[in-house]
Amino acid sequence: MLLQCCMDRLARPAVLVVMVIVVMVCICSLTFSSVLQLVNWNGEYHQGPPHVSRESGYIQLTLAGNFKPSEYLTGLQQDKGSLYSNEEGHDITELSLNPDIDARGQWQMEQVDAYCQKYHLEKVAYTLPESRHIQQNLYRHLIFDDSRKLLFCFVPKVGCTNMRRFLFALQGIIPEESIHWETVDEHEYLAPGIQRASFLNKSLTDEERLYKIKNYYKFMIVRNPLERLLSAFKDKIEKPLNLTEFDMPSQIFDRFKEEILMQYRKDEFSRWFASDRHVPVQVTFSEYIRWVVDTEHDNLNEHFAPTISNSHPCRIKYNFYGNFKMYNSDIAGVARRLRVPFEYFYNKSSHSPSTETRNLLDSYYSQLDKKLKQRLLQSFSDELDFYYHLYPEEKNYHLRLLGTP
Repeated sequence: MLLQCCMDRLARPAVLVVMVIVVMVCICSLTFSSVLQLVNWNGEYHQGPPHVSRESGYIQLTLAGNFKPSEYLTGLQQDKGSLYSNEEGHDITELSLNPDIDARGQWQMEQVDAYCQKYHLEKVAYTLPESRHIQQNLYRHLIFDDSRKLLFCFVPKVGCTNMRRFLFALQGIIPEESIHWETVDEHEYLAPGIQRASFLNKSLTDEERLYKIKNYYKFMIVRNPLERLLSAFKDKIEKPLNLTEFDMPSQIFDRFKEEILMQYRKDEFSRWFASDRHVPVQVTFSEYIRWVVDTEHDNLNEHFAPTISNSHPCRIKYNFYGNFKMYNSDIAGVARRLRVPFEYFYNKSSHSPSTETRNLLDSYYSQLDKKLKQRLLQSFSDELDFYYHLYPEEKNYHLRLLGTP
């Protein structure tokens, strides 16, 4: 009896020690398993980093190659007022900035469906425009690649020159080495490509166009409308107009400058044109914005017209809308999906493509009076609404930029 009692006393600490060890092993195993679930880092590219785990409620990250999450937050306002949550309580940027382009694209298609229903445009899905003018405008912006079953819509001031060059090089329309050139001549290389690999191709039938719209992988790159308007001004309009009697305006954008000055500074411009053409004259940002909102969208040059006028998202139903602010990262996802070498698409000048323009937004838009800001907001309301359906995290800041809380 005494011996059995002693044995029991000796066994209890051992049992406790064993139990503690077992519990600790289980905890460590579960913790390690959770860490592996949270971060899977094997140095390879994956199709799905990062994505929201609906079961666990946190973001699962797969660190893939040179993927840097910080790149996807460039330019975002980090105050609480600029972030959104969806019905499940997740930060909306988990969806709108998800580098898994298939997952983000699926969410974007749902967002665009909601946008189209809001404006009663759902019935135009997978149809061609009836108007000849609208038809031609859309067709020249749709670039196709039959071998890869790809359809890309280019939008001016959103990296479109690079993308057209890369897609034409992939198809052998222009020399492959041209992808490494600093610049490429629009008329010598890009214009012939438009005639051959866009919907303007005269050999295409409407049935073939509809087939491509319904069956090809369709994508485009978008940019915040206010930022894009400013970029177009700085690139095409801001440079002063300087004429002499032997140097009449030949560039289309010089003619736009003349049109703006004649419309908003007619007397001054007339006097300048008659006598002081050697003295540069410059269009102001306010005059430019007045011209944009006073002109029918269909009559605006493609650099100034809303993105939706060039792309018809309710009609084409794109699979993915990349963002200019993370151009290389988004295009890398498209390249992997198409099994195309990323070097074809990499834009070495766009490490942070819109940072410079973004920093100037406050400076330029503060030049607009309240009435003009409201007119711009009204004129581009559909365009802004479309963009914020895709990237809602930017909405509050840019509406505040126009004086709307």
